[in-house]
Amino acid sequence: MNIAILGLGAIAKQMAKAIALNPDAVPYAAAARNLSRAQAFAAEFGFQKAYGSYDELLADPAVELVYIAVPHALHAEYAIMCLKAGKHVLLEKPFTATYAQAQQVIDLAREKHLFAGEGMWMKYLPMCDTIKQLCEDGTIGQPVMMHGSIGYCLTQPRLFDPAMAGGALLDVGCYTLALAGLIFGYDTKEITSRAVLTPQGVDATHTYVLTYENGKMASFTNSMVSRGGCTTEIWGTAGCLVIDTTNNLAKVTVLDAAGAPVRTIDRQPWQNSYQYELAAVLTAIGEGRLDTPQCPHSEILSRLLQMDIMRSRWGMKYPFEG
Repeated sequence: MNIAILGLGAIAKQMAKAIALNPDAVPYAAAARNLSRAQAFAAEFGFQKAYGSYDELLADPAVELVYIAVPHALHAEYAIMCLKAGKHVLLEKPFTATYAQAQQVIDLAREKHLFAGEGMWMKYLPMCDTIKQLCEDGTIGQPVMMHGSIGYCLTQPRLFDPAMAGGALLDVGCYTLALAGLIFGYDTKEITSRAVLTPQGVDATHTYVLTYENGKMASFTNSMVSRGGCTTEIWGTAGCLVIDTTNNLAKVTVLDAAGAPVRTIDRQPWQNSYQYELAAVLTAIGEGRLDTPQCPHSEILSRLLQMDIMRSRWGMKYPFEG
């Protein structure tokens, strides 16, 4: 499959390396607003074409799948452009900035019968399946509570810009919501949340508690201005899982009911972690799916709705929401 990358930042480089490792993926085209930048990227990663505008990229009939790696606020706009041009799309997480945008993209993908997936990198890692299995096979009894965090000292200007859908929630908080969804699903009874906003009006740090219809709970704290432990615990009726680290699942330690470690599982070695995401996407497209089993459209919409609800509680609104 001929793959193009739209937007050539740091994340795009990781995907470009993953493309080179997959025999079913052709590094076909790279596009940026600046032709020389696109040419440099194409030369570095072995892409056949370089385009200095996104319109030129979409006019190329040989492009089959477009990986969109622009700031969050632009995901929906460019996904819609790609879908209208007849291209499958893979959007770097988060899928879009809002629930309404995601629904618009998904509706169009279904209308065109084209793939529209989310690059929620963590969900494609083999360790995700391991953690889910440990929670389902009785290793820690019945999981009833999750608690964790992600905290980084981030400085990218886009993260502090409301017009670019900045803030900790969409950049790191989405990982914790995905992890909670993996274990407890999305049938939430109540969402409570608090945030500290930057002077620009986006969340620097936030915390939330999800209460589910079945009585289970998940609580997380996330920050883009302070370094945290980046660990998660899943508490069960007969033990506990300790995940290090929350967003890349480096290691899982199983504790028994007395809190003693009984087993440690290290993540599978990899050349490039994005290879799992790319392989899943190509398999899904080959099977005629419009999403992946790891990140189905229903989950994407549920997660964005949770984030919309939190932002509304904080009084945090993006300028493009009207």
